[in-house]
Amino acid sequence: MAYGMPAYERDGACEIAFASQKQYISISFYLMRSDVREAFEERLAEQNMGKGCLRFRRPASIDFDLLARSGRRTR
Repeated sequence: MAYGMPAYERDGACEIAFASQKQYISISFYLMRSDVREAFEERLAEQNMGKGCLRFRRPASIDFDLLARSGRRTR
């Protein structure tokens, strides 16, 4: 857990965390590391983003390829 969200941690540092927003149905994919955000800057520009998260209003709109690639980048 990190910041009250389920998270993947490595060496005590939060890599990726997941959350659901209360005000509307969404899935958020939190990118805690700036190097990962920078590596996918072009693809992320097309997404609904917060300061360090990707927001998806409907499960059908989730870009699983982007999530998988960014997850692998944290290795």
